[in-house]
Amino acid sequence: MVRRRKISTLFSPRNLLAGLLALQLVGLVLWGIFWPRTGDHVRLALVVPEIEQTDWQPLIQKFEATHPKITISLVSGPYTTEQREAIYTSDFQNSVAQYDLVYMDIIWVAQFADQLRELTPYIEQSQVDLTDFLPSEIRAGKFNQRLYRLPMRSDIGLTYYRKDWLKSGIPQNPAELKNQLTQLQTNPAVNVGYLWPGRSSESLITNFIEVLSSFGGSWIDAENQVGLDQPAAIQAAQQLRNLIAQDLSPEVTMNYTEEESLKRFQQADAVMLRGWPYFWQALKTMQPQVAITHPLSLGNQPASGCRGGWGFAIPKNAAHPQAAWSAIEYFTSADVQRQFALSSGFLPSRRSVFADPQVIQQYPFYAELRQRLETRSVFRPAIPQYRQASVILQQALGQVLQGEATAAVALSEAAQATRALLN
Repeated sequence: MVRRRKISTLFSPRNLLAGLLALQLVGLVLWGIFWPRTGDHVRLALVVPEIEQTDWQPLIQKFEATHPKITISLVSGPYTTEQREAIYTSDFQNSVAQYDLVYMDIIWVAQFADQLRELTPYIEQSQVDLTDFLPSEIRAGKFNQRLYRLPMRSDIGLTYYRKDWLKSGIPQNPAELKNQLTQLQTNPAVNVGYLWPGRSSESLITNFIEVLSSFGGSWIDAENQVGLDQPAAIQAAQQLRNLIAQDLSPEVTMNYTEEESLKRFQQADAVMLRGWPYFWQALKTMQPQVAITHPLSLGNQPASGCRGGWGFAIPKNAAHPQAAWSAIEYFTSADVQRQFALSSGFLPSRRSVFADPQVIQQYPFYAELRQRLETRSVFRPAIPQYRQASVILQQALGQVLQGEATAAVALSEAAQATRALLN
């Protein structure tokens, strides 16, 4: 019996999936190692999220047409943010980088800073005007006052809701939420109240950050003070648990990624969805109509949207840093950001693109989102140990959502572990 159990565990779907993902990551690394570089023709590789692949292809074609000595190979696949992070982390250890273009999440700046080139000399060389970028995006690209990441696209958390069921907008506090969703769920057409990504991942962190903001709390502040064992954080975690316990969100929420919650909302029997601006591309033609608003507040004050976004950096061990900069300068330009926003639904990082007439016509809500980015948004902590701190919090929130520990116990233990990590 013991032997059969061991064999079953070894070949379980979870282990097989992990093995396949490991092989895929190894394949990416080997692909980079044997990618040819000949003569004065430079070949760069760009790793992008799978959902962005089709939007990047025409941009790369236009870049190559104007830069005939540089070829960019687009690398994409079903890799999570954490797996793409691992690709770069491994590549930083090579004597010469295989990925001269680092397309990076906003949360990686402090973590990657020691392995990246400061961009200021390149910016001065090309006389790039940084004043057109959102000031908060430029600040987010800095660590210890040095700029390592130039923003391509910004992001902020939102709530989508059914206009026919919530004619006056989303509930403004937990009591309203419970009353309205409980009443709506007596409608045979309503099967689900509020959808959000509850799987232990970075998506859960962004959702928690928004709920935490509605209690006036913080995870790790600018002085590295940990607030997870404070009343605000404990209440925020408990409110997420209450959504499931009170059947305002389905229990399967704990298994949902962002994309899975979006697909579930598209079945047209859910009232609200936590998401990102690019979801609009999938929901704009949905009938009955869907509206967009600020994140749901589960606390005693309005919630702020969690900031996301991606930008470009150059590794210190880059083989072709100047070619990489040429690509970065091109892709972060106003014209390219406009094209990318129109095709993908992702927010730009340049103010002029938010004000572009064609962009405004396609996305009339962009003006409000630009204001929210600068005044009603919250960042995750900019610390070199971010990945480890995120895992600690994910595990604690998972325990709370699954009812394995109270919010007070799980968050207090997470606070202790986080303080030990930072010290």
